Amino acid sequence: MASVILAILIALGVWWYMNRRMKVREEALQAIIDNLKKKPEETVDKNEDETAQTQQVSEVTQTPEVQKSVAEKTEANDKQDKRHKLSESDNQFLAKIVGIVKDFSSNGEQITVEDIADKMFITRGHLNRRIKSLSGVTTIQYVQRIRLEQAKQLLADDSDLTIAEIAFKSGFEDPANFSRVFKRTFNVSPSQFRSKSA
Repeated sequence: MASVILAILIALGVWWYMNRRMKVREEALQAIIDNLKKKPEETVDKNEDETAQTQQVSEVTQTPEVQKSVAEKTEANDKQDKRHKLSESDNQFLAKIVGIVKDFSSNGEQITVEDIADKMFITRGHLNRRIKSLSGVTTIQYVQRIRLEQAKQLLADDSDLTIAEIAFKSGFEDPANFSRVFKRTFNVSPSQFRSKSA
């Protein structure tokens, strides 16, 4: 009797898992179909957004921390070529991540590696490996770098916001932690950066 109940529970678990996976695949396919049905004007707008996100990815990957990591990896693999070039598909992959992080930040939500992996329709392990191979930093460090670049832009553009408001808009929960991380990364405090860029 117990083995029959166990078999039923396992079957229900497998059924639930398969339905969940099918729903995710259906949503992904529906998104692709919706993209194909869009008018050319909408596609142009999307291409402009992707271009902007690709430019933001370039800014993130050109930071000293990422460049140092890339240089160390490249030097170990090939001492003659110290530049790390990303393919178009790699740039698009990173641009999607930038968009996801910014969407979460703009909604005031905290994002996890699992959230990004779910939105990208890949496993957490694959996401971590791919980001590490492309940027030389972990996923968490890459997300933090995106947030810091977003904060840097807000500090330069919007003088009406307080440092705490910029921290929250950039996805940081604690303004003091934001200031520490900002200073450690850019060697200048957020308020000093704001006054220099003004």
